[in-house]
Amino acid sequence: MRYWIIMGGERLKIGVDMLPLKTGSYTRGIGKYTFNLFSEIISIDTYNDYHFYNVPEKLCAYFRRENTTILERGPTVDDTKMLDVFIITSLMELGIKNVLRPSNLFCKTAIMFYDLIPVIFFEEYLDSVLEEFRIEYIRRLSFIKEFDMIYAISETTKRDLMDLLEIPEEKIRVIYAGLDKNYLISQSSTEKVLDIKHKYRIKDRFVMSTVGLDFRKNISGIFKAFTKIHYDLSLVVVCKLMPEEERSLRDIWSNLELPPNKLILTNYVPVDDLITLYDAAEVFLFPSLYEGFGLPVLEAMSRGCPVITSNISSIPEVCENAAIYVDPYKPDEIAKAIELILNKNKLKTKLIVLGSKQSTKFAWSRVALEVLEGFEALSCKPLHCRKHPRYKLAYFTPLNPLRSGISDYSEDLLPRLGNFVDIDIFVDTDYLPDNKNIKQLFNIYPFNKFDEMNNVSPYDLCVYQIGNSIYHNYMLDYLNKYPGISVLHDVTLCGLILPACSNKGVFDKNKFLEYVFTSYGYNRYSKIKNDFVTNNSLDPYERYPHDLSLNFSKIILDRSILTLVHNSFAKDFLSSQSSFSKVWKINMGFHLDDYDDEFRKSIKLKFNLIDKVIISAFGRIIFTKRIHVLLYAISRLIKDKKIYGIHLYLVGELYDNVKSQIETIINDENLGDFVTITGYVDEEEFNKYLKITDICVNLRYPSSGETSATLIKTLRYGIPVITTNYAQYKEYPDNCCWKVDLGDYEVELLSEYLLELVTNEEARKIMSKNAYEYARENNSMDRVVGQYLKAIDYAIKYKNIIER
Repeated sequence: MRYWIIMGGERLKIGVDMLPLKTGSYTRGIGKYTFNLFSEIISIDTYNDYHFYNVPEKLCAYFRRENTTILERGPTVDDTKMLDVFIITSLMELGIKNVLRPSNLFCKTAIMFYDLIPVIFFEEYLDSVLEEFRIEYIRRLSFIKEFDMIYAISETTKRDLMDLLEIPEEKIRVIYAGLDKNYLISQSSTEKVLDIKHKYRIKDRFVMSTVGLDFRKNISGIFKAFTKIHYDLSLVVVCKLMPEEERSLRDIWSNLELPPNKLILTNYVPVDDLITLYDAAEVFLFPSLYEGFGLPVLEAMSRGCPVITSNISSIPEVCENAAIYVDPYKPDEIAKAIELILNKNKLKTKLIVLGSKQSTKFAWSRVALEVLEGFEALSCKPLHCRKHPRYKLAYFTPLNPLRSGISDYSEDLLPRLGNFVDIDIFVDTDYLPDNKNIKQLFNIYPFNKFDEMNNVSPYDLCVYQIGNSIYHNYMLDYLNKYPGISVLHDVTLCGLILPACSNKGVFDKNKFLEYVFTSYGYNRYSKIKNDFVTNNSLDPYERYPHDLSLNFSKIILDRSILTLVHNSFAKDFLSSQSSFSKVWKINMGFHLDDYDDEFRKSIKLKFNLIDKVIISAFGRIIFTKRIHVLLYAISRLIKDKKIYGIHLYLVGELYDNVKSQIETIINDENLGDFVTITGYVDEEEFNKYLKITDICVNLRYPSSGETSATLIKTLRYGIPVITTNYAQYKEYPDNCCWKVDLGDYEVELLSEYLLELVTNEEARKIMSKNAYEYARENNSMDRVVGQYLKAIDYAIKYKNIIER
């Protein structure tokens, strides 16, 4: 439970050094960031006590609340004796001498950190300053490791802190930035646009850029690009300039033989004028060589101005699919991108729509919540949690008889979750659920009844169980309209998107490309469109389903308040796919039977298998399960090692695309007496095979990032497992789950592992006990339901704050 939301537990005393509000930084990015962030924090958190230092008198009223103390003076070491957390918002104000060092303070410490650009471009920045400033900058960099938490404004800044300063990853929390509320006004009127153009002597259509002479802003690259443009365009540069800087820019422009009247230098403009200039521009151009965040591109997107920007540093995190990316060192690329937007109205419209949508992600309320979560992580005080409220949920999922692991998953989870929350289930319209227990416990409706029911009695939250198949297609429109918790069972969703682009067996290439553009933007769209042009026989069902770089997860992440996954690989991967994506790991849960090796023996005796070591592979028999590798390994055991007391059960439906291969191997290797393919089995039959299994083989490559339910079930039954040393399968402990490397020796390694387990009953017993203990500790349904309740509580309160 979050103390800053539920207002329960012991109050924290939080100190904040607001130094940027007192220095020249106030009118620049860091000052605005500090002002906007902490204004939002105290509007959300009315419970904990805040002590603000270095607040100038003219701004005191903005931060005065019942739970705030406003001080114009700076903080002291003694002040921290009565604080729980102290935050420095700008460590690198080199003109200020008395900076508190975190190791000298008496409380937990945090810092807002923006970029390491002076380190990355050492020669251009630090070599050119006075030695005393260079020494002081480097000295202060050494302080950063001493902070308990570092708030970084982008993943790029986080990586730079880790790579250049060797800061441990666990200390860094990425919080991004928000959009100033001034930008949330409606579009400028035609009259206002004409007035602004007249004011700044702009006569033509124009490209706008907010760059100056700082080499990193790449003004020379912009000017060179304009020598290659075949349009009657002006370049409007919005930046505060000294007279000598303005002369220098005009000289560079003139030396490139560009028309003097086509370069407009506005110098400083008030924010109202800046907004109108964004509204009036044809394109916003920002080919920066490096940014810690990249606020100008966010501002431009919010105003519906198409963005062309760099494909490096933090900028792709901010723009994601809503910009055209160029190599900033290639003026030709910049020029072509400008002409592309001017030539293609549909492209321009798409960029405007995507940019406007993308900009809404960067709300100060989201940034504030990230910071507040950091306070919770820093706090060592116990939190007093109230009783969990009984929420009302709409739960979207497939159910049996649909042959989906997610049907089984939901039917296991729902009865226990329903003890704590009220749940209505919404399913697709083309089948009738057949699980009697679920039908007795819950109301089940076709999904098209949701709007009507929600209007009569609103749900607190929607939960969407989403996997990589067409069974989940009906959920997408509802997730878009009613953001909630998405439980992603796979990280790649081509199996969901490709069927959605087909009608009566005919693949709609344009619809697929539209999904690509929406998820990945113009650059990736252009590449894949070219793939179709150059290869008429391209089969997207063969080419794309296991391409992790084309996973379409952004469609879900961007629409979800919270995304839940079942393994760390999926969590880390998805967290990198979308800015502000909130991804939590929740283990897959099962009801645990008591472990009893003697019971397994009694079942084997009943089926006359007591003298056999039973090896099984469970689930759909498809090419990713690598059954061919398992068959060759079994063949080696029999032919080379003379191990005859084994039997392999392939428990699952044999798919057509591997049927011929599997049957050929069985025949060629004379395995007919040693292998049984069961075909599809119901749950009761499935469990019977689990209970007679001594060793489970669960190979996987490639992977969709899924957690194998059958692997967890085998561990639950105390069965030793052999899997692939790949992606999420690496996460299982070696004491119950041995791993086979991919490559030339895969068959040989698997054969040797099987030989050891088949011939060493004691090793099997030890692994069996370890497997059961692992499942009991990590995969009990009680534990998983507790994780769900925490996620539900968080998502509802987060939703209420964001929407307030």
